[in-house]
Amino acid sequence: MPPKLELVREWLRLARADLDSARHLFHRDPPLLETACFHAQQTVEKALKAVLLPNEQRPPRSHNLEDLIGLCHRWMPGLASFEESCAWLTACAVRMRYPDNAPAVTRQLTEEALQTAEAVLQHVLNQSPSDAAP
Repeated sequence: MPPKLELVREWLRLARADLDSARHLFHRDPPLLETACFHAQQTVEKALKAVLLPNEQRPPRSHNLEDLIGLCHRWMPGLASFEESCAWLTACAVRMRYPDNAPAVTRQLTEEALQTAEAVLQHVLNQSPSDAAP
């Protein structure tokens, strides 16, 4: 397997692991909503970075999902439909780690974050070459 394809598969494997973690944290008793949202954001970030690699783009060291969607849009135009739902998720990457700056998290927002992460990952997997699937 070419090294680039192996790296794409690894990004997608990590994205799936983050999604599994987010689901687990959401469904435990009591749920860990903030951490579940963090992993939902990471799912989207890693899925988007997997789109860049086969297109000769080095993934930037950025957590901004809107920026990443903008970079990926050229090769996967359907991702633009997720931009609005990813706007809040971007804050979950960094601001969530600092209590004085964290966005308010509710069960409903966490459910929406999980739905967005699942949808973006599935979209990327559906649009990627079949040999890129982890």
